[in-house]
Amino acid sequence: MCGGTMKRLFLTVSAVLLMWSSAHAQSGWFAQTSGTSQNLFSLDFNGTQLGWVCGDSGVILRTTNGGNNWERQVSGTNLRLTSIMFANATTGWALGGDPVSTPLCNNDNVLLKTTNGGMNWITQISTTIYLLTDLYVINAQTAFTSNAGICCPPFCIVSVGGIHATTNAGANWSSAYGRASHSIFFLDSVKGWASSVEQSDIPPGQSFILKTTNRGANWQEIRIDTANYVSRHLQFLNTNVGYLIRDALYKTTDGGYTWEAVNRPVTNSSRNHFFVNPDTGWCAGITGIFRTNDGGANWTLQTDLSGAFSALHFEDSNDGWAVGRTGIIYKTVTGGLTSLETSSERISSFELSQNYPNPFNPSTSIDFAISRNVDVSLVVYSLDGKEVNTLVNGNLSAGRHTVRFEADDLPSGVYLYKLVAGNSSVTKRMVLIK
Repeated sequence: MCGGTMKRLFLTVSAVLLMWSSAHAQSGWFAQTSGTSQNLFSLDFNGTQLGWVCGDSGVILRTTNGGNNWERQVSGTNLRLTSIMFANATTGWALGGDPVSTPLCNNDNVLLKTTNGGMNWITQISTTIYLLTDLYVINAQTAFTSNAGICCPPFCIVSVGGIHATTNAGANWSSAYGRASHSIFFLDSVKGWASSVEQSDIPPGQSFILKTTNRGANWQEIRIDTANYVSRHLQFLNTNVGYLIRDALYKTTDGGYTWEAVNRPVTNSSRNHFFVNPDTGWCAGITGIFRTNDGGANWTLQTDLSGAFSALHFEDSNDGWAVGRTGIIYKTVTGGLTSLETSSERISSFELSQNYPNPFNPSTSIDFAISRNVDVSLVVYSLDGKEVNTLVNGNLSAGRHTVRFEADDLPSGVYLYKLVAGNSSVTKRMVLIK
């Protein structure tokens, strides 16, 4: 190769990498097209391909390809939907309502259910009494809702509200706890937590953390504070470690009996969070998306879209989504990281080599090694998260494997290739020059 050609190739590679770096300098997150400008508040996925999002004006969106395309479903309501959760690929619920009270101190509310993945939504509850606040689905038969009760100062002394449960797929809902509640989370089919308040026009009021060990048949008030703390977005990673949002992110290490604010300078503005294990998690809010690898002691800013995000969801340590104002949806396939390896834990028996040659045109080889027979997938993505090619998808035997990637029909650019073997995954990047 002559010097001039080599120089042009170097400049082209440098330009491609510079474009990638400038667009994603702080972020392993990329925007997806939602097709709506309504504010989005909640999302849920069943695997890395099938997911739903809900928001203002009764918006429910569904994807079957990891968010590459989103289609709007007919919810049958114009009310704000603030929580959505599925038991499986077909059965799920969504709830919400108008947070502004009527002159009679009521709120318009709705609870929707689908049994066909959202192709049809039916209304199970439509009231003008209390404000529905949260939803947790254990299975296709059992689900819980919380509501904030009725309190329009100065027309009430103590707010009323509670937790309601169904054990027959929503045909009936019965009261499980009788105090204004804001969040519910279950670690498994029987152990769960909830947050509650007892507001009053005469301060200070009380706040409660509740726990059940019998699927909500009984709720024990394990923490009582003489203050009106509204605790939202409860999540537990095991029987001891959990997180919630108040004026900042709070953490417990004793099962909910005591809580401490986590790194206030960073998490003060958090609106939501999601953890995949006790140490690794993300916070989203007014200043962007932050990631921690040490249980909240330290945080790294991954994307700084100010004021944008309201909810997060991860299916594993790599694949996640964030939603928020004006219909924004962001996705990551690397846990938000831009480095080549997505996990801080190095697994000696699980290896993914850099493709060779790199840069390449139009084909390259990818080597990887596994130490046992396991289900393996090796997928190539564009930088906007679209799946380009599935190179491997099946059970492979232990040993070293080589796959040839042909890119004849692809444009020049930077591509990601992600290897998943069992519970382990790693992502690297490669450059196609034409």
